[in-house]
Amino acid sequence: MMSKSILEAKFLRSKLVATNTQLWKQFSGINKQFVMSKITTESGEDGILIFYMNAGYWWLLTINNFIIYSNGVIRTLSLSEIESVMPDQLTEDSNAKSEMNQLLLRVRNEVIPITIENKTWHVIYDVLRFAIRR
Repeated sequence: MMSKSILEAKFLRSKLVATNTQLWKQFSGINKQFVMSKITTESGEDGILIFYMNAGYWWLLTINNFIIYSNGVIRTLSLSEIESVMPDQLTEDSNAKSEMNQLLLRVRNEVIPITIENKTWHVIYDVLRFAIRR
């Protein structure tokens, strides 16, 4: 099991200014209640980071899983199943990098795109890479 505090610290040290991406412990209100009503977590499992675009799409990183909610469908990926995380596009253009709003998760023979907030890709990429390392 990974250390929740290490991943939270990585996120906080980035000083990322984001609207829809935040630490789970800072996420509150009716949106948190909505997310909680949709997921079932394992005993002792705790949220770390959430991206909440709207009630139709969000994802939650926990200490054991990466949970994706898209249009009423929940997909739970064990962190141990995720082989790699990759940028959606490889480019040297700094403007294109800052506007990148998708990362790709490789799970077995499948590539799963996840939406991320603009200008956050480098932090989310780093946190996810650290979370899945074995």
